[in-house]
Amino acid sequence: MKVVLDMDDFPIGTRVKTPSGRIGVVFKHHKTSMPPVVHGSYVVGEFVQDWLGLPSAVPCVIVTKDDGIVFKYLHNNLKNSQSFTLASTNPLYEPYEVHVSEVLEIWRFVSYISRELPDVQLDHASIGAGLRSIQEDLQKVLQLRK
Repeated sequence: MKVVLDMDDFPIGTRVKTPSGRIGVVFKHHKTSMPPVVHGSYVVGEFVQDWLGLPSAVPCVIVTKDDGIVFKYLHNNLKNSQSFTLASTNPLYEPYEVHVSEVLEIWRFVSYISRELPDVQLDHASIGAGLRSIQEDLQKVLQLRK
């Protein structure tokens, strides 16, 4: 018998095994600040114990005293200012500082689950590279036919 779990009934805080074999927790994302992860997606994160060893510019779920649970890129400023800079991928949201004393937990992003496919926008360089690759392949095929 196949059991289908509706995403709306997915238990938040569920512990799951991540690809690295560690234990992760599922959080529901309620904002529009981190595309391509859309509102209503579920984010899986691995618990981070060593905050000093956490590299900068990694997506994380951060549990804070004032803001609750947020999903942002974390820039580690602990050595210099005892704080983190939290930034969104959406340019409409300004980065902001959070002092380490305000942070309760950090969960490093592992994956996300969504009902929607991300809207991928290719830049000119990617399109140009793709066209060059097609041209090269076409030239090879034409040479083989001679």
